[in-house]
Amino acid sequence: MSTDSPIDRVVAIATHNAIAVDHQGRFPKESIAALREEGFFGLVSATSVGGQGLGVRAAAEVVEQLARACGSTAMVTCMHYSGALVIERFGDEATRREIAAGRHLSTLAFSEAGSRSMFWAPTSTATSAGDGVRLDARKSWVTAAHEATAYVWSSRPLEGAEASTIWLVPRDAPGLSLPDRFEGLGLRGNDSTPVNADGVNLPLSARLGADGAGFAVMMEVVLPAFSVMNAACSVGLMESAVARTVEHQPGVESMPKWTVGELPDAPQFEWRKIAAFIGPGIVMAAAAIGGGEWLTGPTNTAKYGAAIFWLATISILCQSIYNVEICRYTLYTGEPIFTGNVCSRCVPTFWNMPKHTHGNTP
Repeated sequence: MSTDSPIDRVVAIATHNAIAVDHQGRFPKESIAALREEGFFGLVSATSVGGQGLGVRAAAEVVEQLARACGSTAMVTCMHYSGALVIERFGDEATRREIAAGRHLSTLAFSEAGSRSMFWAPTSTATSAGDGVRLDARKSWVTAAHEATAYVWSSRPLEGAEASTIWLVPRDAPGLSLPDRFEGLGLRGNDSTPVNADGVNLPLSARLGADGAGFAVMMEVVLPAFSVMNAACSVGLMESAVARTVEHQPGVESMPKWTVGELPDAPQFEWRKIAAFIGPGIVMAAAAIGGGEWLTGPTNTAKYGAAIFWLATISILCQSIYNVEICRYTLYTGEPIFTGNVCSRCVPTFWNMPKHTHGNTP
C-alpha cells in the first residue's frame, strides 16, 4: 500500500487526534472529516449514485485500519457503514446520493433497555398519525447520536405481529431528545448517547422496507455486516495494543514464539472436596445460560412450534459435546480453553476469526 494512499492519510489524522479524542471524550471530527473528504463515506454505496460500490470486506479493512489508530473513529465508521447498507438497499435515491457524496453520516438506533440483548424485538412503538406515523421510544444508546444526519431506527410494526419495522429518522426531527452524553471507559469519543422519541411524526416514505420486515433487514443486511466490522474493529484495537506493548521491550520487534512444555498433573478428586467441585460448577452452569436462551427459546417455540425441534436437538447435541470437551481440557491441564486454542499446533492467528465471530462461548 502506498504511504500516501487515501486510507493512510485518514489514519494519520486519526492517530494524531486519538489521544485528545479519548482524553476529552469528544467526537473525532477531524478523522470523520478526513473520511468524508477522501470519499470513504460512500464506500458501500453503489456506483450508480456516485459511491465506490464496494462491499463488507472493504468496509471491514477500513474499520480495522482505523481501529489501530483510534477506536472511536473506527466504531463511528462501523455504524455508518451498517446504516448505509440498509439505506442503500431500501432508501430513496436522494438519500443514497447524499451518503455517496459524503454529506450524510448514518448510524443505527436499535438498542433499547426494554429489549435487552434482543435488539431485533424493540419495545418502541409506531402508530398511525394521519397520513404518516408517530414514533415513541427510549433508545439506550446510539453511536454518533449528536453528529449523525439520520438514524436507521427500529420500532414495533404499525400492524401485525411481526418483530419490528425499520425507519429513517432525521437527527433534528421534532420530538427527539438526547438527554445524556456518553461517559465510559474506552471509545470515549464515539458519542454513544441515549435518544428519546416523544411523538416524532414522519411520513410513511421514511420507512425502510416493508412494515414488519425489520427482523429480515436486521438478520440479512445489518447483522452479517456489523459482526464482521465489529470483529475487524476488535482485531485492529488488539493489533495496536500488542504493537504498543512490544515497543516497551527494547530490541524486540515481535512477540516471542510459542514454546512447548509439560502439561501439569490433573487435579485429584477427593470426596472431602466434593463441595469445591460442585459449587463452582453450579455457578458456571447458571452463568453459561444467557438471557437470550431463556427468552428466545420459549418465544421461538411458541411462534414456530415443533417445526424447530430438529434445530434444537442438533444445537443441544453439539453444545453438549463442546462443553464436555472443554471441561475435560480444563480439568486435565488446569488452564482455560482459550489458552489451549492459541497453544495448538495451528498458528495462533488461525483462531482469530472463530473467536471473534463466535466468542468461544458454549
